[in-house]
Amino acid sequence: MSLKEKVEKAYRVWKQHETYNLSKIGSHANNYREISNNITRLKNDLCKFAQRFDERMAKISVINIKTLTCNTPYNLYKDIQSNFINKIAEEGNCILIGNEGETLKDAMTRYNDAIKKFHDKFEKLKVDFKPSRNLVELFREFSERFLNSGDNPKYKWHEEKDSSEFAFLNYGVESFVSDLMNAMYEELKTKDIRLIAEDEEYFDSEKTSPKRNSRHTIEPVLNPVKVFPGPQSPSLREVRQGKVGDCYLLGALMALAKTEPGRKAIKECFIQVSETVETDDKIDIRFFYLKNKIKKQITITVDKRKVISPESIKDAALWPKLIEKAYAVYRHDGYESTISNALDRGYPESALFAITGKESRSLDKEEFSSKDIIKTIIKKLEKQRAIVCSFHPKGPLPFIMIKDAKRGEDTYVMCKHAYAIVGVDKTKKYIRLVEPNKAWGRDPATNSKNKEGGHIAISFERFKKLPYRIGYTTGKDI
Repeated sequence: MSLKEKVEKAYRVWKQHETYNLSKIGSHANNYREISNNITRLKNDLCKFAQRFDERMAKISVINIKTLTCNTPYNLYKDIQSNFINKIAEEGNCILIGNEGETLKDAMTRYNDAIKKFHDKFEKLKVDFKPSRNLVELFREFSERFLNSGDNPKYKWHEEKDSSEFAFLNYGVESFVSDLMNAMYEELKTKDIRLIAEDEEYFDSEKTSPKRNSRHTIEPVLNPVKVFPGPQSPSLREVRQGKVGDCYLLGALMALAKTEPGRKAIKECFIQVSETVETDDKIDIRFFYLKNKIKKQITITVDKRKVISPESIKDAALWPKLIEKAYAVYRHDGYESTISNALDRGYPESALFAITGKESRSLDKEEFSSKDIIKTIIKKLEKQRAIVCSFHPKGPLPFIMIKDAKRGEDTYVMCKHAYAIVGVDKTKKYIRLVEPNKAWGRDPATNSKNKEGGHIAISFERFKKLPYRIGYTTGKDI
């Protein structure tokens, strides 16, 4: 239903109360009819505004600063101010309903206060524009503000001396405006959002106090880097976990970087074209999220000159750190908060969905027979699905001892730590995994191909016995 249709519907609901309200007002029915005419005129004006609003919304896929400021072709902000807020605030359109024990003067003060605060807050958005969610929330907040808090509406203001100085309306008129504001809120929130993530708003610097709640420390990138340093980028070699416990995210990035669809999804996270992504300081990163089971997009703009744990930058590739920084904002603002709104701890399937927009699932050992899990992993890898696994502790130790199936070395897997499943050897019957710290697993000195830590091979039989959990992409759209 369009906003214009919602205006007309809200007005029809209001009109249904008219006979009831006239009977309550009695001798002041003529005054009421005059105000009723004003509201009809207001409805007609708001219908014109709503039609323009609908037309603009149809052209907008992403709500951002450029869309909502005054200096744009759409001029959405100015239209809302001039033809929505000001029309409601005009004298003669006083939308009042008394709370129990409230005088007409008090009701008028309450109404004027609501309009003034709404107008002032709107003006503040114009001067110091924050993410567009603030505009969306403004309509939600004030749709509630216009509703009276009392259970018993008061209709006897005509007995007061100053009644002639004010227009008063019946029960339902405030709801008319509230419904319209709520309709605009619902319409605006369905659009994809661009969030300008200023460093000081979301992160601590190395010079400030220790991190607070969900805030992480960022530090300057000092060494020469590129977002994507070469034709093979993004690759799983370029991912390394730093000080933050976000192995679920970096494990997901490694698993994606091992497949062609995954590499494509990672690149598509970066909105800028390949030329400007290397020269711009402000980088736009797109994630997916679910709102009322509907897939939406949010673009988060971060500054690439400071990142979380810059010492963990590997092979001069900045893309993992920028996704990590943007994902910190994504979780901080509640777009994915399954465990925490900080980066620490999470589920790889949530990160996989945020990056790819494809359905992602998780399965525990209890859901498989010992044969099915190996077949499932092989089948998914053949379809180029990203797979991340973790292991539950079997006892008090935070690791499980195993023998590396490729080199024969005694090693271990860390519990509650994400591993990207990057391949299988069906002849030698083992699964190849990489963990994002690049610190554990077989000795890098014996690994002539990769020359880095974190690689491990687990035999099919040993893997079946481990208390595993896997998260993976299905490739299906949501």
